[in-house]
Amino acid sequence: MKINEFLQDSSGSFSSTRLAFLAWAFGSLVVWVWVSLTSSPPVLHPIPQEVIWILASLMAGKVWQKTIEEKEPTK
Repeated sequence: MKINEFLQDSSGSFSSTRLAFLAWAFGSLVVWVWVSLTSSPPVLHPIPQEVIWILASLMAGKVWQKTIEEKEPTK
């Protein structure tokens, strides 16, 4: 799967919600790994609750958006 295909919805247009989720997920992972590896001694730090809530709300928003899109009648 190409990144362009992942960012497109079923109609072929690009989804900003998917891009935001991908950016937050990738960015959070990079920062978490960097903080964990650069600490002395290296330990796995917990991911802050706020970051988890943001990622969860982005996922829930995408599910809600997809549900609304599927219920809309096609023209």
